[in-house]
Amino acid sequence: VPMVIICLFAVLAILPDYETKTMRDKIDVTGLVLLIIWVASLQMMLDTGREHDWFSSPRIVVLGLTAGVGFITFIIWEWFEPKPVVNIRLLRDRTLAACTASIALAFGAFFALVVIVPLWLQETLGYTATEAGYVTAMTGVLAVLIAPVAAGLLSRVDPRITISAGILWMAATVLLRLQWSTESDYWNLALPHLLIGLGMPFFFIGLTALSLANLRDNDIASAAGILTFVRTMFGAIGTAVVTTLWSNSTRVSRSELVGNLNGAGQMIKNLQDQGMSREQARLFLERMVDQQAATSSMVHVMAMAAALMSAAALVVWLAPKPKGPINAAAVH
Repeated sequence: VPMVIICLFAVLAILPDYETKTMRDKIDVTGLVLLIIWVASLQMMLDTGREHDWFSSPRIVVLGLTAGVGFITFIIWEWFEPKPVVNIRLLRDRTLAACTASIALAFGAFFALVVIVPLWLQETLGYTATEAGYVTAMTGVLAVLIAPVAAGLLSRVDPRITISAGILWMAATVLLRLQWSTESDYWNLALPHLLIGLGMPFFFIGLTALSLANLRDNDIASAAGILTFVRTMFGAIGTAVVTTLWSNSTRVSRSELVGNLNGAGQMIKNLQDQGMSREQARLFLERMVDQQAATSSMVHVMAMAAALMSAAALVVWLAPKPKGPINAAAVH
């Protein structure tokens, strides 16, 4: 509540009144209905797919087909509709298209990590929700401090350089997480979250500003809507994919670990000598195996996320160099 009050005060004090001509216009009802159908189907598929074993379930198959057919129909309709609910024709602009693709890859990977790390900390390492929050909250510390620098460089340096450098920095900090283990202490876990904040403003601010740089003023709102939608949708897709990959990879890793255990019988005996019952010792060993399998699988997911971020950094270069300096404040 105090933060909301501060933000509300800042908005009222800093932002000027926004006045524009209002008018009644035709609503693309068909496009809106198609949008609701395919997005709702896709979201339901992503939310419930894992618990229904994905496409082995007829329900998920139906939702997937509905989302696919609805999406194709939506694209065709919106392309030819004079006043579409989503102006996808704007994607003919190479800068907007490249930036949209880069946002889809990088944000999908980034948000997947935002989801999986707290899950791993709580389910595997036994952290409470608050303790996991202390680790992941470090992400925003440097991002807040660097944001003005990222915005200021847009008018001085080719934004493709700062954007790709920022995304590659984020990928590098993800690679730091590959040495995480069940023995990692707080700072070993928190440091990559702290360092990733150095690259985030160049990604979020820079990519948004570059994507809208070539558009006319009356197209900026529509383009910003596309960017926001893509970011949100690929965040959801990234979450569904990463949780499924982590779960499946954990099962595979566990099977491999169980098949290669050395001295399991002796360890159980040693634990019994320390006062545990045989069942307690067996459960203790099983818990150890589960922890190592989940951690190994999480590290594999991290490597994939770093690869996607690296690809996103390269995609940025498909956008042509801006003809002039970008005014970040005007774009925002």
